[in-house]
Amino acid sequence: MARCEAKERKILVAVDEGEESMYALSWCLNNILVSQNSKDTLILLYAKATPPVYTALDGTGNNN
Repeated sequence: MARCEAKERKILVAVDEGEESMYALSWCLNNILVSQNSKDTLILLYAKATPPVYTALDGTGNNN
């Protein structure tokens, strides 16, 4: 019988502070990275939102 070796894979999961991101990470861990002997590499990308910048002329009508 031919031996089937696992291919090396790199899997990227982008996460932020949302519930959807935690669900995506959990799903990946439970469904894709299931074997401890796999050659998969998990790469986590954390996306941090930048705070909004408001100016005196932001269009809100406030001149304070």
